[in-house]
Amino acid sequence: MSRITWAVWVWVVLVVALSRAPAYGQCEGRWLPISDQGFLGVYPGPAIASVSWDPDGAGPAPPRLVIGGQFTTAGTTSAKQVAVWDGAEWHAMGMDISGVVSALAVHGGQLIAGGDFALAGSTERVHIARWDGAAWRPIGEGFDRPVLALGVYQGELVAGGAFSFSGIQPINHVARWDGTVWHSLGEGVGGGVYTLTEFAGELYVGGSFQTAGLLAAANLARWDGEQWRSLGAGADGIVQCTAVHAGKLYIGGSFIHAGPWETKGLGCWDGADWVLDIDGGPNRGFYAMVDYDGELVVSGTFTRDFVRNWAAHRVDGWWQPYGDAAFDTKCLTTCVVNGELYAAGEFSMIDGFAARCVARWTGTAWKSLGNGLDSSVTSLRSAGKDVIACGQFTTAGGQAAGRIAAWNGAQWTGLAHDANGIVYVTEMFQGQLFAGGTFTSIDGQAASHVARRVAGSWQPLGTGLIGTVRAMRVAAGKLYIGGDFTSVDGVSARRVVSWDGTSWKPLGTGMSGPVYEMEVFQDQLVAGGDFLSAGGTPASRVARWGGTTWSPLGSGVNGRVRAITVHDGDLIVGGDFTLAGGQPAQRIARWDGEAWHSIGQGMNDSVEAVASYDGSLYAAGRFTAADGGETRQVARWNGSTWESLGSGTDGVVFDLATHAGQLFVGGAFSAAGTFATSNWARWSSSGIPWIAHSTEVQTIGEGETVSFGVVVSPGYEAFGNLRYQWRREGVELADGPQPSGSWVEGAHTDTLALLDTRLADRGLYDCVVSTECGSSISAPATLFVLGCPADFAADGQIDFADYLAFLNLYDSQDPLADLNEDGFIDFGDYLEFLNHYDAGC
Repeated sequence: MSRITWAVWVWVVLVVALSRAPAYGQCEGRWLPISDQGFLGVYPGPAIASVSWDPDGAGPAPPRLVIGGQFTTAGTTSAKQVAVWDGAEWHAMGMDISGVVSALAVHGGQLIAGGDFALAGSTERVHIARWDGAAWRPIGEGFDRPVLALGVYQGELVAGGAFSFSGIQPINHVARWDGTVWHSLGEGVGGGVYTLTEFAGELYVGGSFQTAGLLAAANLARWDGEQWRSLGAGADGIVQCTAVHAGKLYIGGSFIHAGPWETKGLGCWDGADWVLDIDGGPNRGFYAMVDYDGELVVSGTFTRDFVRNWAAHRVDGWWQPYGDAAFDTKCLTTCVVNGELYAAGEFSMIDGFAARCVARWTGTAWKSLGNGLDSSVTSLRSAGKDVIACGQFTTAGGQAAGRIAAWNGAQWTGLAHDANGIVYVTEMFQGQLFAGGTFTSIDGQAASHVARRVAGSWQPLGTGLIGTVRAMRVAAGKLYIGGDFTSVDGVSARRVVSWDGTSWKPLGTGMSGPVYEMEVFQDQLVAGGDFLSAGGTPASRVARWGGTTWSPLGSGVNGRVRAITVHDGDLIVGGDFTLAGGQPAQRIARWDGEAWHSIGQGMNDSVEAVASYDGSLYAAGRFTAADGGETRQVARWNGSTWESLGSGTDGVVFDLATHAGQLFVGGAFSAAGTFATSNWARWSSSGIPWIAHSTEVQTIGEGETVSFGVVVSPGYEAFGNLRYQWRREGVELADGPQPSGSWVEGAHTDTLALLDTRLADRGLYDCVVSTECGSSISAPATLFVLGCPADFAADGQIDFADYLAFLNLYDSQDPLADLNEDGFIDFGDYLEFLNHYDAGC
């Protein structure tokens, strides 16, 4: 017997929202927190300490990065002061520490943390703890003041810092743990200890002190296991960090001299004397150093010559930066984990993209740790249920995304493994995703500047284009492509062509300069860019295609056009111009079909994107003021003036797109409004939730339990607590027993559970998801409940009521009447019903 012929349909809620209830009230638009991607690292920061830790020792799992500092969040995870990065996501290390973690070390396979903190349940600040696999535990009686450095010497754990006692035991700033109690190292040192390193059989201690034991020792001393010894004249300023490299000990800090040599913050000790091994070094403070890949890596707040990087290494005797622009402020700690270099500190940007307090060096570039997009977004496009982003990024949501990715409202999915150049634009055409840019290959497939995705794989379009693709638009059943190319499939094509699904066609003789954007206006294709003629006809930066020839839009504009859209019946263009139709128009203007008009006083810098959203016109770009008022990179036209969207973004916006009631913003920035977000952001003007996803159809037997959930796109909590109300046939459900005999749980949560399901539970179910601003209603879906196929009345009896119920469905051609599962409702289904009816089931 087929599945459907002995099943009765019961309806429950699933999938994407199709309709919305009226708003509960007017709410101000706002930026949505990107709670799915969290922060790209730790927040609020700083990150102060780092260490490589292998939790399973000799087991198969690789070592992990551990970060300590003053934060409460790592990625999307609540993590107080200590977090672990496993290469893909962040993990918390308990919630026991209250304060600051300033030092980390591994001893005997255990992770050790030191700093200025107390532990959960403690009334005293213990300042040092070990991780036992489930919680942080004190080590002995701890210390009276902060621990600032940790290390291992002769197999024992050593600690340094600002402390003077462990319990009642006097200990001056440096101590060793014998497994039971803390011990002083002789008389200790006369001031704070910031770094501990074992070198050539001795423990080297650096900090801010002038004595070690009874000896004069300027900010640096060594302990041989029995007594303290000085290092000549030491350093004439604070020693902040130490590292062993190429058989020598290197020190860094804020000093000028190391021994007799003027070294400006860096010094070298060969085990017997100070040596001038470093050519002066960069000229400011140093906070961390590490040996990585055979090189000495230093980090801090230094600058020297062209090196303004906060992370540098020596190449052939010269200091070189890591990356291009590097950190926007201090790097406080560096660490090598599984052969990879990590940096952490106070920074929020690195090489121009967001990296909250921690980053990884790939060998060629810095990358953020966490979800989001790791580099700039050039274009956003609504496509079906998803938003497609493209640009320079290589990861999205922590997953590989070779410069193209899809956001479904809850998570990112990479759409390519790798493209060898920037993807500037995407478009859907004939059910396929097209991409264009500077690339010549994508996922290993040769594709000259344009490709399409077929059944999950990228394919070229003939021999492609010779030159960059920057714009795509579908019009009149064709895909139009613009850019700065000169030929297609070996045929001359100057900067604009069409693709009909099988072949290319140039549009007349093309343009005299690049095309940056295209749009359909009054049933004609309009192209904008940096050209002065189109098809041989004078056309200043904007022109329209009539099907056979190009024509200008009045006298055009006097500067580059970068963005085009249609709003309220007018064509809107944005760019670098200051005149439109010969009249003042500061970087944005409208064409009403006959003449050009300014829009307010315009912007103080270029407009890169324009969009019509929720009845208003939006513009974005590089500007920081519109109509003379501060509007950071994004602005809205209210009909009489430009106004800001909260505090805007902290970097350039390249594109805008609308999808599922939201405005999507892409570019090169690290924050939108008050929220950290890497290169993309979302703005909601209504506050009405977007139901992004829910459970698929399920089949169960009568008496079983089934559950279904709705997933709301993150961030709507900013408009008030989310409220859920499940309904059946429009009637609100409540937890507890139902008239059918089943039991409901979760009627006011994101997951509805139906226990002891009965045939009578069939019907239409949906969920109303609300904020203070309004509500969305999820779409219905179908649950199969296995039971007697003739019991259409769902009353547990086979009688005339079932006959009438079936006839009603049969006459209305309802899919429930398709008992023989052939896709048609016909006499075969009627006979199928009669057979079961006569048989009593």
